[in-house]
Amino acid sequence: TRAFARVLQRVGQRAFVGKVCMDANSPDYYVEASAAHSAADARAFEDAVQQITALTKEADTRSAAQEYGKAQQFYEAALRVTDAALRSLPRYATDLELFKAYVLLSQAKMLRGLDRIDAALTAFTRVVKIAEAHRRAGGAEVADLLWEAQLHRCDCVVSLGPPFDEAERVLPLVRDYFVRRHGAAHPNHAIVLSAEGKLAMAKGDFAGAERPLNACIDIFRASSLGLTHSLSIVALIRYAQCLQEQGKFDACVKILRDLYEQCARSGPDKPDTMFFCHYLALRLFEQERYVAAQRYAKDAVDIVTRLPASAGIDLDELRTNLKTFLLCCVREALADRAT
Repeated sequence: TRAFARVLQRVGQRAFVGKVCMDANSPDYYVEASAAHSAADARAFEDAVQQITALTKEADTRSAAQEYGKAQQFYEAALRVTDAALRSLPRYATDLELFKAYVLLSQAKMLRGLDRIDAALTAFTRVVKIAEAHRRAGGAEVADLLWEAQLHRCDCVVSLGPPFDEAERVLPLVRDYFVRRHGAAHPNHAIVLSAEGKLAMAKGDFAGAERPLNACIDIFRASSLGLTHSLSIVALIRYAQCLQEQGKFDACVKILRDLYEQCARSGPDKPDTMFFCHYLALRLFEQERYVAAQRYAKDAVDIVTRLPASAGIDLDELRTNLKTFLLCCVREALADRAT
């Protein structure tokens, strides 16, 4: 340390980024064989980090473009690089484990958006375990990672149905953490409110779900994310479902129609556009508005027919299900006309 300080003083630096090779006067686990060995490991770690970062960035880009199949390939490649680095660079295990957690977090969010809840829950659980193991060494950034993973894990748990004990216990803790750390107007607080609204609906309390979902949407609207971000859209869909269950059909349909048209403008032949179109058709069918449901069900079939294989979803099964639903809409619409 003294030698390092003398170098800083000699070159006139107020700050310096570097690495000191400890070959003596340190615990055994911290002693390195030589400066050359230390430098080689440091370079290998830097190369691994650059690869992991580049692969994850590409995966996030593909996911945002709704190329989910390609995105999954890049996430898996990033995880393979991380695992290989963990085997060859045990000295950097903590840093590499945290890189792995961030890759898993991004991958899990995409899987949850594709309704692959079991896979997403497994990934979020792995992130929680990694963050808990390194929480003391990682500081506030790792605490954020831990609580964010806990939040999304609770969301998946609620999706799988009762019991809801874990979500009821953890969500208030997550909310208190994010409000204390980031403030009540931060999007993380909105995500917690969205999850609380979802939990209330899962328990059948649709009137009780309105308040947190309304507050959530207000926060998103006022934030830099706005109402076009994927997290905002999830909240809007939940709010529409909440209105539907309370018999507020026109308000529900307006939200869903606006979402569908918004997606159609940005990408008419994308999976999200197809999903929103189908979801709107389902809600209209539940309201016995069969002619309108038929129109949107046909649009959904047309979109899925044009989707490429790189969409990352089971297109054959999806086409079959959508066509079956369209036939149900047609049959009910014809029955309506006949009466």
